Amino acid sequence: MRYLKYLLLAIVVMFIVGCNRKELKLVDDTWYVVDDSSILMLCEKNDDKSFKDLMVKLKGNGDSVKEAINILDNMEQDVTVKNALGVGYLRLRMFEEADMKFREALKMASSEDDKACILSNLVETMLCKEDVKSAESYVEEALKLEVSDSLRDLVLQSNIEAMKLSYETEDYIRALANIKKLIKKEKSMLGSNQFVGIFNYKMLAYACYYDNNMSRCEYYMNMAKKLNLKTYQYVDVDAYLYKSLARMYDDTMEGVDKAMDYINKDINILEKWQTPDHYDLMISHIIRGNLYANMSIPDRDSAIKDYQYVLDHCSPYNSLAAISYYGLARVYVYSENAALITESYAKAYYLWGLEDWNDMNEDIERELRAEYDRQNNGEESYDIWFKQQIEKAERDLKVQWKQ
Repeated sequence: MRYLKYLLLAIVVMFIVGCNRKELKLVDDTWYVVDDSSILMLCEKNDDKSFKDLMVKLKGNGDSVKEAINILDNMEQDVTVKNALGVGYLRLRMFEEADMKFREALKMASSEDDKACILSNLVETMLCKEDVKSAESYVEEALKLEVSDSLRDLVLQSNIEAMKLSYETEDYIRALANIKKLIKKEKSMLGSNQFVGIFNYKMLAYACYYDNNMSRCEYYMNMAKKLNLKTYQYVDVDAYLYKSLARMYDDTMEGVDKAMDYINKDINILEKWQTPDHYDLMISHIIRGNLYANMSIPDRDSAIKDYQYVLDHCSPYNSLAAISYYGLARVYVYSENAALITESYAKAYYLWGLEDWNDMNEDIERELRAEYDRQNNGEESYDIWFKQQIEKAERDLKVQWKQ
């Protein structure tokens, strides 16, 4: 009798679990890519299965995205293809190339749904380029559109809310309320929270972070992670969540241990999944290098190892190289190795000059002036010495990158 009771209970549990599984029907996410700071949108071409399969490659690692770009380059360059190329380049963090493709696609777009996709992608690209004025302009243009697809409209509204968080001084209580409405709207529309919910839970976490509520921030980050595990299991999304938490905790000394734990988790995921030369993995090494360098007792060897990883893998004259050389110079200060300090600052100065990052170069000029004062007895003028260091940096980088 007791056996029969347990058997019936097991059948009931299996029935309930089966019903829950049946209820969780995932929407087709082919035309959406949950990225670090937005959900990138692809223009639909539903009647072409091979094209849909190609779009899935844009969710993959660097090699997968490059393969998709190579195929797209050889296709007829219509609005759908140009927008997809923009998404591919943005996934590779090639911001200028993405900007160009999105602008070309926007000129060709005729439907309001396609325009919404492209404008949303352009806003994200502008924010990556730190062009807030253009981002605001594209947001205003996107808000005027009447999007017919309800899911696409939900994604657009979610992206706009997220973008406001990144460049506006917000009433974060209002932002929290708006994002929660979007989460409820998705659940009502799809029957459960899915890929848009993953993104919006992350945005709730950011709103809490900006409102100095780290306990709720972690709560919502965990909600995003659990939802991802339950639904699509995007590998890179987990990495993005850990990286975001690392950056948040890096703001305070008491959070350094947590920041280090989270960035290590991020790097562990990306090292197994992402290509070694991808921007996302390199920026994670820079974040960890900074954490090592900024510890109360700096771990200089580990910091140098992380910065050197970037220099070994980044493309020539990449802005990440400038950041790494700057980090190396700050670490070398502790060793009092005058030659390495000067060389690293000079390379960072030269590279940032190519990017017109004048604010950073003002800081480096102060550091190089201090090095000049330590190294020289006044026989050589500072202006001549400074010019020689930058010219040497330019020559050394040309040899290093064989340009």
